[in-house]
Amino acid sequence: MDLKQAISLALSLVLAGASALYALAAGINYDDVPATAWYAGAVTYVTEQGLMSGTGGGRFSPDAPMTRAMLAAILYRNEGQPPVVDTGAFSDVKDSWYARAVNWAAANDWARANGIISGKGNNRFDPKGSATRAEAATIMRNYLTMNTQPESPADISFGNEYIRGFQFDNVLHDQNEGDIHFGMYIPEGYDGTKPYALFVTLPGYGGLYFQGVGVNIRTEDFGIEAQKYNEEMIVLAPQLSDWNMTSARQTVALVRYVLAHYSIDPDKVYLEGYSGGGETGSLVMELAPELFTAYLLVSSQWDGDLAPVVASRTPVY
Repeated sequence: MDLKQAISLALSLVLAGASALYALAAGINYDDVPATAWYAGAVTYVTEQGLMSGTGGGRFSPDAPMTRAMLAAILYRNEGQPPVVDTGAFSDVKDSWYARAVNWAAANDWARANGIISGKGNNRFDPKGSATRAEAATIMRNYLTMNTQPESPADISFGNEYIRGFQFDNVLHDQNEGDIHFGMYIPEGYDGTKPYALFVTLPGYGGLYFQGVGVNIRTEDFGIEAQKYNEEMIVLAPQLSDWNMTSARQTVALVRYVLAHYSIDPDKVYLEGYSGGGETGSLVMELAPELFTAYLLVSSQWDGDLAPVVASRTPVY
């Protein structure tokens, strides 16, 4: 049994529960873990490896529920407790014993922003909440396959900064349009098996890339509010270089990339542009109106050609 198999067994036993007969587990002095229990070997192993410890008074408490913070801590310890930068992804893990473990789990993001352990929405991790069997299965899958995930494709780099639930600073390296910076919010339930909606929000004046990473999401709420209307929706937040055709072409390239690499419902692709972003959005609609189900123009003017929009019959609000 290798280490990750033992971890898997340990996670299974604490979530599935066990019959508590009072005895000794092989070499480990837990009064409530019998040597004959099916999980005794796993308890011994994770204790010897320093991954889990008892709950006090010589007990392991095999029937006790495991919190989400405990799960993160176990995996973090197994990885050697590497240095961690506070990602700011979750507002309810500050200054706690599990903060480093949770931030580590969120930052290891080979699975397109799903992370090893995802949050509960609204920037919350819910560290004291009990992990369900479904959550445990997802966490174990993400962790056990973490080191076998392929490297990010050469055309995209994923960032490790989290702002209001969005992952930044991601960069699409497009052959024609250059480096395209963007943030991305992916709901916890997304696993690629079911098509999700896509909402693209274009920033107004003050939200461009040269004005600061993630400043568009820090200062505008369109991408945050959109999540309230559909829990099964990915939100894309491009950070562009201007409000002209260059940014319009970059937006089209980025949206085409996401449509090609994520499971997206083509009938639920929405574009929103505010202020200067609305001007860019009108140019996007000139270039590729067929990509979008509808366009929301907010406090802006129309700079693009209306003819392609009319031909595609894409609604504009």
